[in-house]
Amino acid sequence: FLTYSDRRDLREQVCRAWMKRGELSADRDNSVLAVQLLKLRKRIAELHGCSSFAEFQCLDKMAKTPANVIDLLENVWARARKSANRERLALEQYVESTGEVLDGGIEFWDWRYYAEKVRKTRYDLDESLIKPYFSLQSVTEAVMAVSKNLFGLRYIRRHDVEAYHPDVDVYEVRENVADTKTGKLSDKLVAL
Repeated sequence: FLTYSDRRDLREQVCRAWMKRGELSADRDNSVLAVQLLKLRKRIAELHGCSSFAEFQCLDKMAKTPANVIDLLENVWARARKSANRERLALEQYVESTGEVLDGGIEFWDWRYYAEKVRKTRYDLDESLIKPYFSLQSVTEAVMAVSKNLFGLRYIRRHDVEAYHPDVDVYEVRENVADTKTGKLSDKLVAL
């Protein structure tokens, strides 16, 4: 809706309703549960010898420490902000080129709408023409080929392993070098 509706007032109404969806009324106040959850997380961290739940969560993750997570987020934020500012400028230039005047300038509810207009103007891309090249099967094969080239991984479809849903494919993941089993992948991808 936010991408295609020509009615700015309705885009704003939808956007504001979406942003307020989590506002609490007295009958939905879950702050007591939130406090209990935080206390339990603190206890879990302590039981694992960690000073915080964030530290516990990072133990087996690539980032390893909460400080590394913050560094990554700050790095990404700086780059994303530059990119967003470039995009905002393109949207403003498009609006100006059409002679439209937006009271208050580009607002959050305008972003997708004008981004689509800019995309169509710049690239005139009909997504239905490229969709056949991005079938679920093609994308799955491409992801597996890339991970094979980058990480030396091989995927063996396992029909003998029961999946949690009929639409799920199960693969055994092996490293090419020593042909050792490194894991299992349950693949439930959805094509939109």
